[in-house]
Amino acid sequence: VCTACTGKTTSGTGQTSCNANCSNTSNVSTWNTASWSANSVSNLCSINSCASGYGLSSNACYKKLVVGDYISLTPDKTSYSIPTSITGYDSAQTINPSELKLWRVISENDDGSVDAVSEYVSSTEVYFQGTRGYANFVGGLQTIAAQYAKSNYTTKVRMMGYDGQTLTISNTSAFDGSTNTAPSTTSTPSPTTGTGQEYSGGVLGDTLYLKDYLLVKNVYGNVIANKVGTTTATPYWLASRGFGYYGATYFFFHGRFVHIFGDLQYYDLRVFESSWFGDSVSLSVRPIITLKSGVGAASGSGTIASPYVLN
Repeated sequence: VCTACTGKTTSGTGQTSCNANCSNTSNVSTWNTASWSANSVSNLCSINSCASGYGLSSNACYKKLVVGDYISLTPDKTSYSIPTSITGYDSAQTINPSELKLWRVISENDDGSVDAVSEYVSSTEVYFQGTRGYANFVGGLQTIAAQYAKSNYTTKVRMMGYDGQTLTISNTSAFDGSTNTAPSTTSTPSPTTGTGQEYSGGVLGDTLYLKDYLLVKNVYGNVIANKVGTTTATPYWLASRGFGYYGATYFFFHGRFVHIFGDLQYYDLRVFESSWFGDSVSLSVRPIITLKSGVGAASGSGTIASPYVLN
């Protein structure tokens, strides 16, 4: 409210002076009309609209975030133990979500929220292994991604590449050693742009990673990322499965990842080569946060050297 208005007259120069002394004047385009009575006023300093590039939340104007902006945000958790049940690995693994503090906006969404990808990948590499690792691959990465949330700011978090894929494959018969026969390959994952697809409920993988791949590439020109705290390009998991077939005696099920040169490759988790075997592979992770509508810049310039601090 405008305390300077107390005792002012309800018309003439007194009202004009009061209107000019509203406490929140930064980046306001128009004010709501005040309702006057003797020596008092209601609805004063109530913002109707904000200047171009600014949004309105809780009667204050905030600078909207746009694609390409850098932001500073530290996840709440400082430690998370990844259970073996979601990775298939021999032991639990521990990550520090709070180490990823620099993010870059990659998408402005219709509901006013924005998506931002971590500038860096995790210092700890996460193992996935064998049948359980492949079955839970996307769901496991999504569980890990959720640990990068920030209270009062994020509405959801996903691992880069996730776009609705099957989280957990319940019927593992195609790759658990129950049969030596390759699954049907009548559908071949082939899209290279636009929307992706998923095959056989996730058993044969997907190309749904394309959405995030293209969003990140649009901002950076590539999808390469350094390990946090270093200048070293580091491979990282995408939340996407894949299937390879080279004949009746050689086929494999794998997790997709981004190589240090930015190309997309895969690591096999289950392989049939005349007989079955499973691999364990570890790579870093790169989460994407969704900031709720109404979150904007409070200070900073939005550059990598001076990222926005959020309101």
